[in-house]
Amino acid sequence: LAEDRVGANTADPCETAQWVEAAFDLSHYRGREVRVRFTYFTDMAAVEDGALLDNISIPAIDFRDDFEGLDLTGWQAQGFTLSSGRHELAVPHFYLLEYRDPYRAFDTVKNYDQALSHPGFTFFPVRDGEMSAINVNYRPGVVMWYYNGEYLWSQNEPSETGPGRGFLLVVDANPQEFQFPGLPQQYFQTADGWTHWQFDDAAQPLLRDGFVDAMCFQRRPAYYSTDVAPEDAARCSEVLVDGEPAMERLIWDERPLMYGYTIINEFLPGPERRARKSGGSLFDLRIRDGQTQYRLYDRALRGMHSADAPFAIEDFADGLEVYRPRDGVMSRQSASPFAAVSAFTDERPNRYQNPTLPFGGADIPEAGFSYTLEPPEPRAPEGSEVRVDFRWR
Repeated sequence: LAEDRVGANTADPCETAQWVEAAFDLSHYRGREVRVRFTYFTDMAAVEDGALLDNISIPAIDFRDDFEGLDLTGWQAQGFTLSSGRHELAVPHFYLLEYRDPYRAFDTVKNYDQALSHPGFTFFPVRDGEMSAINVNYRPGVVMWYYNGEYLWSQNEPSETGPGRGFLLVVDANPQEFQFPGLPQQYFQTADGWTHWQFDDAAQPLLRDGFVDAMCFQRRPAYYSTDVAPEDAARCSEVLVDGEPAMERLIWDERPLMYGYTIINEFLPGPERRARKSGGSLFDLRIRDGQTQYRLYDRALRGMHSADAPFAIEDFADGLEVYRPRDGVMSRQSASPFAAVSAFTDERPNRYQNPTLPFGGADIPEAGFSYTLEPPEPRAPEGSEVRVDFRWR
């Protein structure tokens, strides 16, 4: 009812914290003894900050309560608590460790990580005008999650909560940025030992051409971005093959390639989707102050970091692969290993959050916790992959 009385010109109280003055007609209960109740409804799918009640009055009976006392005399709280405006709550903080191996098959149970064994190609143009693609394979190893009870379960997006902050985040064993071939290396920067890509305004034509070239190579006309200039979109007609993007003529592991959103929109989950290999772009665009800005695709970079996030005892040889189209088939040109990181410590400085990246990593607390990974002992249960030795100092 209070929300109904806010008015069309006022911000939604569910989105913006504000006091809402509400009045209700109780004249129907004149001369009767009644119970006044305030009920706050919510559900598990929408977790918000909640509601506050203050300065309740019924002038006809000279009743007022500003809740400035030390208790809720006369009220039955049943879920409500007296608030001073500031609360200190004990919330849980803990780590979750799981062993992830997308390439392993089990006799009696399904390996739900197997979907990660078929990541998509991320395309980018190279200097000779052709397209190359990055394929980042998910390394087997121990995935470490940091559960931070200071946040709601829905607060898990670094762009909203801040880098390294959220409800459940992966502790990235190697948060250094990936170095991609084909991009001018002067934009690959190192600051205080942390690596990242840093593009200035002069790089906008380079990033724009990368986005447009990848779009023309991958997408059907119905999926062209409406934010690119018309003359840039017109370039795509020059590379279509019988009305189809050139990428759809390529094969990898007997699977045709197709733009990821085309697969999602054109095929239902099942064999038809699985029969295709998805492709995306290393480039993205956004609109800022009415201007189109081109950049590297954050979501693609985040996916790559999740592939190299696990802690492991051994190097992973086929971590980052570079492919080129050759005679209608994606041919691997090179592969770079993911180096093993077999130990964790929460000592400062934090080794698992790259401060130069707007995503990824976790802002872990310093609590004297560490562990190392070791091969399983002979007496370990059958199928064991690793032993985790914990220590508290």
